[in-house]
Amino acid sequence: MSADGKRQKKSQYAKSLEKAVKLAETRVESIEASGLAHVKPLSKDEASAIDHFKKKNPDTSLSETVREFSSKKEKIRANLFAEEAVEQFVKWWSVQREVGSGSKQYQKAFVNRVQRFAKSFEGHKMSSLSEEEVEDWKNGLTDEKTGKLLSCKARNEYLSTIKKLFTFCRLNTIEKLENLLKENPPKEFYSVSNVEKILDVFRPKKYENKPMHPCYPSVVLSIFAGLRQSEAIVLDWSVLNKAMASKVEKKTFVITESKTDPRQVLMNETLLKWLEIVPEEERIGEVFKTKAKNKQRKQDAFSEQFRNALKGVVRVVKNGLRHSCATYLVAKHNDYQFVADQMGNSVAMQRQHYVTPLTYEEAMEFWNLTPYSEVEALQIELEKERAEKERLAREEQEKEWREQSKKEVEKCIRDTGGIEPLRYAENLSEEDVWEDFYGED
Repeated sequence: MSADGKRQKKSQYAKSLEKAVKLAETRVESIEASGLAHVKPLSKDEASAIDHFKKKNPDTSLSETVREFSSKKEKIRANLFAEEAVEQFVKWWSVQREVGSGSKQYQKAFVNRVQRFAKSFEGHKMSSLSEEEVEDWKNGLTDEKTGKLLSCKARNEYLSTIKKLFTFCRLNTIEKLENLLKENPPKEFYSVSNVEKILDVFRPKKYENKPMHPCYPSVVLSIFAGLRQSEAIVLDWSVLNKAMASKVEKKTFVITESKTDPRQVLMNETLLKWLEIVPEEERIGEVFKTKAKNKQRKQDAFSEQFRNALKGVVRVVKNGLRHSCATYLVAKHNDYQFVADQMGNSVAMQRQHYVTPLTYEEAMEFWNLTPYSEVEALQIELEKERAEKERLAREEQEKEWREQSKKEVEKCIRDTGGIEPLRYAENLSEEDVWEDFYGED
């Protein structure tokens, strides 16, 4: 049937049943793509209603009868109560192709959103709802568990879903409603001192017989390369080993398991040093070792172990490792395009979230963080011990010397009756004493 409703005669014959089925599928796809019709079997009630209408109007053609029935059915949808409209909408939506392409989690969230709408406007006809009512409802949406206002992104998702519901009811009441502007709070990041504490918790310490924490490689990749958690836990050591063994000045590795396009990441010197202390026998398979097979469960396992390890050490900041990397990269390079390429996002996002008042010196304090080898760690401990002993010895020697010099000054004053040496009494130095009282050797 053409767009003007006139019947078109177009016959095609297939030589076999297999070709006939294929031809039929092609015709259905063509009809759906053109928007002229949608092939769908009628229910018994719909067929009965069309039959009844045809009997009352015998002079009307079948195609006109179906069109009339469809238009009346659409008007009926607009007069349904919200809960009734949602029930029909969910049934209709459940057979659409978009359901098959979405995850179960997406489908569940989609249905929950329209059901929440039905609960809020129960007893109200769809046609009676105004744009202002729907907008107020959308703007005031809160988390059903915590009672906190939903994020702009979540409320925008509700609006998108409800617009589909109104379209289903052939209503354009809310088509002009716009999404809320995204909230852009500054991203939280860890201070250098907190980064040191985090690394100290996870890094291996052979001289203390402390093995490497399972989260360590992923933590290092997030904090010094800016990888997302989902990227850092599934990266394979073979990719990193190849980059670490490379002789080129700028070592790089490629991230393929990402929510954005694959990207090349620079393995900076700081990251390289922190990866090199991972025992060689551990550098096989995925960087995060877990029994979980599903990607989401791997992320859950990582998050749980990460949070448990940092209890009582530092406050865990959502995506804090990645945000810290971006923040210190911006402060060091002042090159938003470079940082955006590293992080796998846009320059606009970098300018939006990572404009911080950090100085270059503060950034370099972060990028100069280096791990210690077993020998270096022992040397540092010995040096600290020796330095402390020397400090105490110097203090004791200085105390004895000051007591002796004070006695010398008092003796000089008694012997000479002068007051000139008193000017040295408050801040007496060894040189002054030897020069004034004993002369130069």
